[in-house]
Amino acid sequence: MIVRLNKLDTQEIIERYTDIVKTKDAERLKIIAELLNDDGTVNLQLVIEKAYPNASDAINAINKSKGSIEKVAKENGITLIMKTDNAKLDNDKKLWFEGEDLTTEKAENYQLGIIKQPNKNIENKASETETPKIKVKYFVSYAHKDDVLVQKFLELFRTHNKRKDYEFIEWNDGDIIVGGNKGWHQEIQRALKECDFGLLLLSATYFNR
Repeated sequence: MIVRLNKLDTQEIIERYTDIVKTKDAERLKIIAELLNDDGTVNLQLVIEKAYPNASDAINAINKSKGSIEKVAKENGITLIMKTDNAKLDNDKKLWFEGEDLTTEKAENYQLGIIKQPNKNIENKASETETPKIKVKYFVSYAHKDDVLVQKFLELFRTHNKRKDYEFIEWNDGDIIVGGNKGWHQEIQRALKECDFGLLLLSATYFNR
């Protein structure tokens, strides 16, 4: 769900964007993020002074940034929309951002124990030259007749869950080695015990299989 973002959520989404995108607009977003009020708004004139100081037509430059930021964000699986109001006086005009509601995501992370109480099965392996990543393993259960739709969903799910601090590892019954030493049911039970959470993708086909 797309909502108007507060300061903290805006800064988090901008950080995700600027971790991936290295452009002039990305640099401007970093500046704007530091100017935000707690409600996520910032005076448009202040944005012009700090983020667009050399623009001959700052309003036009901001409008171009709006389209570019939204397009590039979408290409990278991020929803980030820059908005401005239509106040008559320049000093009263505000700028803010809209994006995905992070409340649900944060609640899910808390429930999974990822944030404050990592599951004992989560591995934290790091080399001397890399920032440690927390590995989170999950299983996917679905009707195989829905494979085309499921793969489209999983592609979006993987894109949305790209994190610099976490590595999500997917498992489904397609990972079972045919002819292996262990039986099919035993392999599934073992995998379920090793996973930290599961995705149950329900459909009419799933219930009728």
